[in-house]
Amino acid sequence: NPVQPFIDVDGYDWWATYQTLDFKIGNIYGTKKDLIILCKEAKKRGLNVVVDVITNHLANDGAGRETIPHREINKKILENKDYWKKHFKVNDFQTYKDIIEESIGLPGLNLKNEELQDIILEFLGELKDCGVSGFRFDAAKHIGLPSDGVSYFKRVKDFLDKNNLIGYGEF
Repeated sequence: NPVQPFIDVDGYDWWATYQTLDFKIGNIYGTKKDLIILCKEAKKRGLNVVVDVITNHLANDGAGRETIPHREINKKILENKDYWKKHFKVNDFQTYKDIIEESIGLPGLNLKNEELQDIILEFLGELKDCGVSGFRFDAAKHIGLPSDGVSYFKRVKDFLDKNNLIGYGEF
């Protein structure tokens, strides 16, 4: 499961762990200190810890409001309109432009925004400092490429290369 805080739902629902609220470490599954201990123990055994990171979207505000950001999202992110994609869902999953420019049923983040990229890269750096060996990027196919005018993956790749980290995306 992702290490980011996520929405609270009654009972366990796996999908809730993918409705994150911030780019911080810690949720009901563990704290930052727990992650550091896990990474140290894994390294002793020759294992790598790869963290599932949610960077394409954040939590929505409930049924019927799928593309509206949840009220508990970090205020710095929630209140900056430049950090968000338009609030409408992908109509055609066969059309590349729709896939990268529209939301996927959750409030989409505008990863063209380099200020938002800085927040995410700082989060990845914090995870690296905890001892993680790499990242799985959720919903990566919904993130534009440099040829689309989105520098996000170039900056992420530079970060991964510089720190000798593993990176792969969900497609």
